[in-house]
Amino acid sequence: MIDKNKIKEKTIILTLFYFILIFLWFLISNGSPFLALYENGFDKLLNVIIKSESKSRIHELIVDLDKDFFKAMIAFLFFIIMCLLLINSKKIIFSNKFYNFFKADEFDPKILNCNIYLLIALASGLGLFLELSIIRIHSSYFQLFAYFKNLSLLSCFLGLGIGYSFSRVRLFSLNWTFPIIALQVSFMFLLKETPVTLFFQNPISEMWNMGQSIAIGYLHIILIYFFIAVIFLLNATAFIPLGHLVARLMMNCNTLKAYSYDLIGAILGIIFFTTLSFLWTGPIVWLLISFTVLIFLQLNLRLNIKLNCISLVVLILSLNTFLDPDKMDLHSPYQNISLKFTNVSHSPVVVKSNNLWLQTPINLSDEFYQKLNPSWHKFYIIPYVSTKKKMEEILIVGSGTGNDVAAALRITKAKIDAG
Repeated sequence: MIDKNKIKEKTIILTLFYFILIFLWFLISNGSPFLALYENGFDKLLNVIIKSESKSRIHELIVDLDKDFFKAMIAFLFFIIMCLLLINSKKIIFSNKFYNFFKADEFDPKILNCNIYLLIALASGLGLFLELSIIRIHSSYFQLFAYFKNLSLLSCFLGLGIGYSFSRVRLFSLNWTFPIIALQVSFMFLLKETPVTLFFQNPISEMWNMGQSIAIGYLHIILIYFFIAVIFLLNATAFIPLGHLVARLMMNCNTLKAYSYDLIGAILGIIFFTTLSFLWTGPIVWLLISFTVLIFLQLNLRLNIKLNCISLVVLILSLNTFLDPDKMDLHSPYQNISLKFTNVSHSPVVVKSNNLWLQTPINLSDEFYQKLNPSWHKFYIIPYVSTKKKMEEILIVGSGTGNDVAAALRITKAKIDAG
């Protein structure tokens, strides 16, 4: 039998040792730990791995990474935990002895607090709702997943499919779904605005992309695929219990009727998420709703909810501790749009899509601001100074933040259609 107290003590001691170590590293390096490492030999390794960027660019990113040192190191700790959980994924799914954190007895339909068909619909709806949430979160936090959304989709499908196939196996793992989800979301959130995301570049050279370099060199590509594999497999592990729960519940009632409720729940889960997306809600809303439904299911199955509650606290702390007061995230029905406010008078806002630069609205309204940005001023008036033809109607396709429209209004008196 595993001694829970010894495991807790070792976990606390190792965590404290880790934070003491990184704090000492920060102090010894005078607040520039990554730069100190880079200037003492690590530069040669990075230059070998990252061939898509110049040495000066890598140095610049290292300096920027030092500004997010503690975020990066907490994320690194989360990544280590994620790898350990992935290594022990078989124990998580099939054993009730994995660290013995919670009671995981088989549930009996006769003692359920709620109608079993309602539970089937809720479990199925939760699976589809959480699946859509993860697809959006992955692509919002890491640009790499914005180009390859099918990775997140297939990962969720794989987990749910494996879970459905375990209908005759005892359900032990439901308590691990939310902790694994919270861990990977917290990890991605901490890194989403750091130079680390720029390291995970597009590994497919044939695919056109915007705002991100293409990885060059076997070492760099191998590391990127390793990262993708960890996220893919761990996310699949999180969804296995949800599919397993639906299959296990369906075994204890009329199959045809159960399948009908399964489909109804899945459809309602998709509709509910779509509605929330059109209301411009964000990840914290999606995850809180998922957590609430999961807790309701666990309470009906007489399972311990302590681990889930702890993971919720970690998630909330991660999503709120390192918030940038000068940045506002907007979650449209399609993607994440961020507004970064600056102190520059002629360019007070930077617009990002999925945390990569997209556009910058520039104030060129008068001669003073035009002299501050002569190159941009000359660029935007090219269509009007390159011809002597008087423009009466102008069509602007892809008007973005309005720089082209503003230039057209300043230079001409034409009728403008922009979209």
